Amino acid sequence: MNFLGILSAFLILVHEGVAFIPKWRSAGFAVPAKVGGTFDLRESSTTIPENHIGTDVVEETDSKSTLQFRADIQTSSSALPYPSREEVELFFNSPINRNLFITAGGKREYISLDVTTDLLEAWTRICVKEGLTIPNEKDEIFTVKTGGMGFPGLSIETRATMGIKLVETESGPTYEVTLIGDDRKVKGLAPVVYIFNKLTGGGEGSGSSDNVAVTKIMCEFNSDTSNVTFKTSTQFTIKVRFPSILMKIIPTTKEKAEEQGSQAITKAVGVDVEKSMVAFEEAYRKVFG
Repeated sequence: MNFLGILSAFLILVHEGVAFIPKWRSAGFAVPAKVGGTFDLRESSTTIPENHIGTDVVEETDSKSTLQFRADIQTSSSALPYPSREEVELFFNSPINRNLFITAGGKREYISLDVTTDLLEAWTRICVKEGLTIPNEKDEIFTVKTGGMGFPGLSIETRATMGIKLVETESGPTYEVTLIGDDRKVKGLAPVVYIFNKLTGGGEGSGSSDNVAVTKIMCEFNSDTSNVTFKTSTQFTIKVRFPSILMKIIPTTKEKAEEQGSQAITKAVGVDVEKSMVAFEEAYRKVFG
């Protein structure tokens, strides 16, 4: 889900379907060849290998434009009674219960990965940049398959690589979940796949993206009321860089494109976040009543 904003920008670009392609030709871009007087609409597919993020952002230049999308999503459980802090922390720290937060309530495929030097270094760079707790080899890195996405002429499957670290705080334990990179598989009509790759960084001469996605999952005790509350805070920042000429052919302003992309992220991510919180609270009530 980390690139939903990119998808939103992509959808803006293909808002009028392959009608944009003649404009791409006039702008000097090579596009899929015509077949019998029409554009070749045979299916095409591409796999975009894992891209580790957290590198420095390239500034906007005369030849490159940047679209930036943001989302800030907060959720909270009900105020729940608890028998003892120790028992609740054991429940919260259990990977089975914890994973409800990162698999949309158990609906997404989760695979634990080896903590390699490259992954740990990439994760550490992001944490330093975002002011998060520095991870180590004892922390966990995993991949999770996001919900498949389908659009007219295009289907996308994404697997995000994330790091998760448990941090002890005065108010209770907190998980810091950080996006390290993602791997995307794109299939669909050749012209649509082509435009998608141009915008999102797949294929030769494409655009590029710089994404930050951090979620904090908090367990907060209130000794005055003898209740515990579970909270999540998710922040997304997605920057997409692509040839400036594209800004001249999209059917909207840059500001409107960024607004629409940010709304799309908030809406799509919010659905999974809500599902996660509901599933976790249900699991808690089954154990503690």
